[in-house]
Amino acid sequence: MIGKKKYKVKIQKYNKLIKYIYIYIYIYINYYIYIYIFIYFYQLNKVYEGPRNYLWRRNAFHFYDPHNKFIYCINDSNNIFEKGIRYSYFDTSLQNGDFKEGNLRFACSTEEIYESFINLTMQIQQVNYCTEIQHGVFLMHASKNIYTLDFNYKCFYSFSSLKQLQNYKLNNTNHPRQYQYTYKILNQPFEIKFYNQYNFGSNVTFQQGLLHILGRKEIETVLCSYELFPQQGTMVLRKCKSLHFFEDLLQRIPKDIQDIVTYQQKIKTNNIKNQKNILYEQQSQINKSQKDTKDIKEQNIQKKNTSKNNIYSMRKIKIQSLSDFQNFVILLEQTIQTKHLIGIKQCYLEQEEISTSSVQYYVVLIEEYCKMSLMDEILQRQNQQKPFKSKHIAYILKAVFKTILCLQDISILHGNIVPKFVYYTNRDEIKIAGWYLENRSEFQNDLYDACTLIYQTATLNFDENSDFALTNDILQLNRNKLDEYPGLFQFLNNCLISAQHQQEQIDVDQLSIQIKEVYQSLQVKELKDLKNGLISLNKRIFWIGYNSNYIITNFYDDIGFCKTEVIQQNHIPYKFSKYNMFAFDGETTMYISGAQKEEFKYQTFYSLEFTYVNQSTSRLRKLKDIPFACLSPTLLWLNGWVYCIGGYEIQFDGSKHINKKAFRYSIKENDWEQLADIPIGIVNSTALQSQNGQSIYLLGGISDDVELRRKELNVIIYNVEYDEWSLNVDLSIKSPFVNNRFIKPVVDQIGFNIFLTVQRSSDKIIIRFFELEKGGINLKFIIDDERDKLLKDQIKDQDVFNEYKGLEYYQAFQDELSMIFIKDTMYFFDELTKNLVKVIFDNYINVRIEKQPCGIIGKEKIEHDQVSYNENQSNESFYFNGDYFS
Repeated sequence: MIGKKKYKVKIQKYNKLIKYIYIYIYIYINYYIYIYIFIYFYQLNKVYEGPRNYLWRRNAFHFYDPHNKFIYCINDSNNIFEKGIRYSYFDTSLQNGDFKEGNLRFACSTEEIYESFINLTMQIQQVNYCTEIQHGVFLMHASKNIYTLDFNYKCFYSFSSLKQLQNYKLNNTNHPRQYQYTYKILNQPFEIKFYNQYNFGSNVTFQQGLLHILGRKEIETVLCSYELFPQQGTMVLRKCKSLHFFEDLLQRIPKDIQDIVTYQQKIKTNNIKNQKNILYEQQSQINKSQKDTKDIKEQNIQKKNTSKNNIYSMRKIKIQSLSDFQNFVILLEQTIQTKHLIGIKQCYLEQEEISTSSVQYYVVLIEEYCKMSLMDEILQRQNQQKPFKSKHIAYILKAVFKTILCLQDISILHGNIVPKFVYYTNRDEIKIAGWYLENRSEFQNDLYDACTLIYQTATLNFDENSDFALTNDILQLNRNKLDEYPGLFQFLNNCLISAQHQQEQIDVDQLSIQIKEVYQSLQVKELKDLKNGLISLNKRIFWIGYNSNYIITNFYDDIGFCKTEVIQQNHIPYKFSKYNMFAFDGETTMYISGAQKEEFKYQTFYSLEFTYVNQSTSRLRKLKDIPFACLSPTLLWLNGWVYCIGGYEIQFDGSKHINKKAFRYSIKENDWEQLADIPIGIVNSTALQSQNGQSIYLLGGISDDVELRRKELNVIIYNVEYDEWSLNVDLSIKSPFVNNRFIKPVVDQIGFNIFLTVQRSSDKIIIRFFELEKGGINLKFIIDDERDKLLKDQIKDQDVFNEYKGLEYYQAFQDELSMIFIKDTMYFFDELTKNLVKVIFDNYINVRIEKQPCGIIGKEKIEHDQVSYNENQSNESFYFNGDYFS
């Protein structure tokens, strides 16, 4: 019994132990289960704080790689190129992770190029956009350049060459439209502005091999599509779609000024026999020369029913072998910066069978068409006994010497420069042909050639069938003829002496100074001869108070000015706007176009009468409305008509674009009639009438169709009798018009075909005389202007109630009504200083400025009989020797 009890006790102990073990195991398992559940729910509800190793910067540029799902971040530094482009990136495909760092090295061939490149400092604020073009490769636009970022090979390189980067300012000055950035933009005939970096690249995408950018062309939103050529550092605009009109603007805009009548003409040579291939198409100008070329044959390509823009010249040159042709192609691929060489349109090879076993090769050049050579004009003047004028000699001298200096600069071994190789183009520009020939059988040097040509032109001593050698004795013998052209004899004599002591090279600096002196003398002679006939058609000076309601006016020889307040019919002052335009009939009436922008079918039109005798107020008289919704049209009074030309056309959505329409108003009938459309849309141009009243000149202005602010002078001429417009380009005259959007160019006709224009920069006044004819007058004078300093001093010391506070239009020159020219003196009114200013051209050599204080007559001003002037009072004046050679 005792044994059984012990056994039961043990079993009970074991059962308790097992029970405790089960309880322990249960508690242990449940403990870890609870911990796991707690950790699970804790992790589930925990907020992920983002990747680590990300250094936040206030200035940083972020972009996303949609294929690799990476976020890239480029942090700012003083120069992000200094040690390559350092960046951070994060893989968004991971649920968590950290930012990693990377570095893109600049891909270049030498360490010198790399060191030069990193000196072009760039900061992150200059980044505009970064868009993907293929997996891991991005285009980044920054600091006026495009960079290719290759994250696959961890490198980057510049879209522009280092030379383009370093010469950006020079390129931008010489070709502002093509080099808006460091790289070159082709086929973009107008300016387009793009949004800045604050859009974070949302206006840029790369699709189907084209870079699409959303931008602004004046007031229109446009979608531009560019094709990239990284090896050339070039972008080509392929499409420019207006989001207002949903049309490609490139389809209706000519690419160049000579393509106005016939858009984008091409040379057709399919009908030319024995044509092997076409290896060359013109870039800009051509360069380099060719050896052993003979038998130059010249003929015109004559086509029926073809305009002058379609006519070209063919020149055949015999060569000995195909290697000579290859040398020609290499030669013509060179470019030089001058406009005085005949342009080559195409070059191809032609062969002619001489016998069954031999072939003669020719190089055929398709050149721009020239209407006559200098030799033809000299022979024609010989027969008529009509010598050249001084201005013509000046133009020929300038063109010839500019050409030879350019050829000298690039060491071209060219042929003789003789009258038969000097041509007048269709646009009356002098150009040199045959420069690619190395025919130097009797060549001495360029200086001797140029002197001989100028001598033969000035004296008409020329015989095409005989050789001629110019000497100092021959110059002395014909001095009486040369003395008709001031300074020419001494110039040619000095050049001949220099030519005898030199073999090839010319002292460019010394020669340029001599050319400027003789050019000035020849041009000034023409102005002196015409002095008494130089006079403005209008005899009154007007000052239009923009943003106010007054007009100041007087005769040029009056001392006192009359300030007239302009009111409407309801006696409410009429406030002038920048969109108002004016025309004066030369007597008592001014015509004014309205400035309302709310009406889309017509524009208001007014007249304003002047009596000039204590006229303190003048009331606008409303005339029949202009039958077209236009702003800022060009107005001109001519023979009882007021012409309304161009301007902005107002759209129903409130936008505006430049139009081509023209109207004229009959003062007698109080009615409008529409004229033929202008060849191009134009706004803010100045209209002037010819002295016979048969033509209207439009000068300067802004156009969507062509760039009117280029170096060449563009003039639109209207024939009143036949209601016809023509667009003329004079490449012989550097354009004097650099105007902004709302101020018309200040230009006035002062003689038959002679014009005077005035520009004002920050501290200078630039005055130009020019003539609209071949080799006409082209003189420039520069005068220091002290008005900016005066204005700054007044603004600095003035109180907030001063009448000049916030004045936008304080210029002394506004348009053709603001100044007049009589004989050798220009008159204008300085509204800021209340002076009558006289710019006197003493013999057209020195410029003298006189300022006379003027009384202002108005209802709150002094009476007319109180205005007096002391003749003994000294005028403030100074002299300035201007720059005459443009």
